[in-house]
Amino acid sequence: MFDSDSIPQRFRDSILLYVEHRCPPGHFLEAVLANDLTEAMGRADEEAYAHLGDICSFIYNRIPRVVWGDRERIKDHLEGRTPGFVRDENGRWGIITEESDAED
Repeated sequence: MFDSDSIPQRFRDSILLYVEHRCPPGHFLEAVLANDLTEAMGRADEEAYAHLGDICSFIYNRIPRVVWGDRERIKDHLEGRTPGFVRDENGRWGIITEESDAED
């Protein structure tokens, strides 16, 4: 079973801000999200390097596929061409709809 607590908080926070609020994730995480291992390794600091496998597992297992996988998906998400996402109390992702916006 994957344990997301093994990821340093700064990476988890950046990934969640990227998904939920479309905040640019930074060069290292953008490379990871784009599946560009060479770029990610070149941009990783010591902590990022040590946790790269955990970060990749977190993205693969916990992040909606439509917002990662290549640079085009990242660009689409940052520019608002993907659905908005919100997590429920159990950490599961749901798509924001006009109906759910109206409830807030």
